[in-house]
Order: sequence, then structure tokens, then C-alpha cells
Amino acid sequence: MKYLIGSILSLAVAFGGYFEENFLKYSTFYGSSSVSSPLKTGSQWELTSNGIEDITEEILYDYNISFGLRKIARFKYELKSKKFYDGSESSGNESANIGAVQGWEYLLKYSQQRAFGEEFVNTESWLRYVGNNFTVRAAYAEFGLEDLEYGQLDIRLKKSLGTKFNLTTGVALRGHPVVEVPYGLNWADEFGTHWWELAYTQGWSDEYYYDEMSGTWDYYWYNPMGEMVCESDACFYDQFFDGIVNRFYQSQFTDRGWQWEMSVALGLNFYHYSDKFWIHTWMSVYPYHYGLTDFNDHENREESIDHDVGMILGWKVTSHVGVFMEGRHLQYFDLNAYDFKVGLNYVFF
Repeated sequence: MKYLIGSILSLAVAFGGYFEENFLKYSTFYGSSSVSSPLKTGSQWELTSNGIEDITEEILYDYNISFGLRKIARFKYELKSKKFYDGSESSGNESANIGAVQGWEYLLKYSQQRAFGEEFVNTESWLRYVGNNFTVRAAYAEFGLEDLEYGQLDIRLKKSLGTKFNLTTGVALRGHPVVEVPYGLNWADEFGTHWWELAYTQGWSDEYYYDEMSGTWDYYWYNPMGEMVCESDACFYDQFFDGIVNRFYQSQFTDRGWQWEMSVALGLNFYHYSDKFWIHTWMSVYPYHYGLTDFNDHENREESIDHDVGMILGWKVTSHVGVFMEGRHLQYFDLNAYDFKVGLNYVFF
């Protein structure tokens, strides 16, 4: 964050009034944090030599820490529903090709979250300039939940067809980190049914025991630090083995680093607004790609069609009834991220 603040101050000094007028004016910096109770899981019990033990997995509390800097003009259908920004805001304007106004707009957003016991990072940053005849957009995004990360620079010519349609065409430099997975990788091919052998390779250990009182036998299990974590094979397999398998697969992956490609970029935007009905739809299609780095998967991607498509629709059917629909689907590098919602509002009085 100190680098971000330092960069803003440096630009303010270097460009003076232009930077203040085009980047700081109407912009907002925000920071927020939240904590909430986690999803409660069903109780699980295990019969051991010491009796019945509660082995219910304890899920830690959910949290969200967010901060960001934004300057985004709102379309007429967008109402600011809250007095303060907290980082949960999302609108079609953030992914559309054409903004509500000409000039500079930007978003810097970062959030660290824990949900359902899983921790992940979501970050999205973009800088957009819309002129009379061209658009430029630079973006970086990491969607931790969808495991999608990419960087992009779009340069396009813009053609307005009346006041509602805009066509854009140009090129996009796009990149994403690539991890190559060995074809047909399966831990059982190496260890067979002896799953404990896989655990041994990661520092886990077990100790055989026999309980003369109950006449039962089993294994104590110890983590790589030598701490006992389970008193039976069943307990260990249920609670820890999935993580061991995941670490095995990760150790076999080959990190190819960031792979870059140049793509043809085609865009369409349509925007109509009235008091009774509004629709805003946009589409960016990338039908052809030329690999700039040496990863051989570029040969398979040349004719892969990536896209970023979204729509926002609202209709006040009567003075009491209104319906709405919002959605976005992003397909980049054969990975998908999407969000869709539809609803109805009824005002009684």
C-alpha cells in the first residue's frame, strides 16, 4: 500500500493539475473488514480404544479484509445504495468496454477472504480511457475462488452507431500463469492401494498398537513435527489424506511462468435507458491468438474463442411490479468465471 500511495503522490507532483483533475477528482479510497460466523458442520464421532471421540471438523470464522481506490462514473440505472464503499460493490460498468463518460476511469481492488474454511485472495485492477474514436484498457485480475489470474492490455478503434451502439476492434496483449499437469497423473499408479506409503513420503509416520482390554488394534498417526494427530487409520484417512494427495499432485506440476499471447479483439456495446426500461449489454470476443512465449499449448489455443459477456436489464412492468436480470460470463484460457441473478420487486404502496 505504501508503494501505491507513493506512486500517486509522485504522479501528482509530475503531472500537477492534469493528474488531479483526471485521476483524483471524484475518486474514492476505501478500506473495510468484516467477520462472520462460519457454516456449522454436522457432528462426527469415532469409536476408538479410548471410547467415543468427537472428530467434528472445526471451521474457523469467515472474514473479509478489503481496500481499494476507484473512480467510476455510474450509468443512469446505477444507484449508490450505500453511503460508504466496502469493496463488495460490483457493477457491469466495471467490465464493459465503454464507460458512462469519456476520459479516464480506474479501479484498484484487493480483498483477502476466508469462506467455508478456505482462504483465498481476490484482486481486480483496471485503467480505462475512452476517447471519441478509440479505447485503451489495461487490467489485472486474480479470482482466487475460480483459480483464474490474468493480465491484459486492450487497444481498440471505436465506432459509434447512433447514441446506443458502439463497436470496437483491435488487439489485446494477454497473459496468465501456466502450470503444466502431467497427462494421466494418478497417485495410485505409484503407490497402489498402499495409501500410507504416500503419507510416509511427506513426513507423516504411524505406530502400531494393540489394546488388550478391547482386543482391538490400530495405528497412531504423527504429523511431520512428531505430534500425534490421530489414533486410528480411519481418522487419519478421513481428516488428512485429501491434503496429502493434493500436495502430491502439486509437487508433480511444472510451473511454466507467465505465458503471453496477442489476440484479435472484437467488441459490442449497447445501452438504452428510460424510466420504465433499461438494458446494458456488452461483449468482448477474442477469436484468434498468436503465442508470444514458448509454451506448446499455444498451438491448441490459436482457434479457441475467449469471451467476456454481460448484460443488465431492468423493467418496471407497472408502478408496483419490476423485474431485473444481471449476469456476466468470462471465459479466458479455457477457465470460467460467471455470476448471474434474476429477481422481481413488488412495491405495495
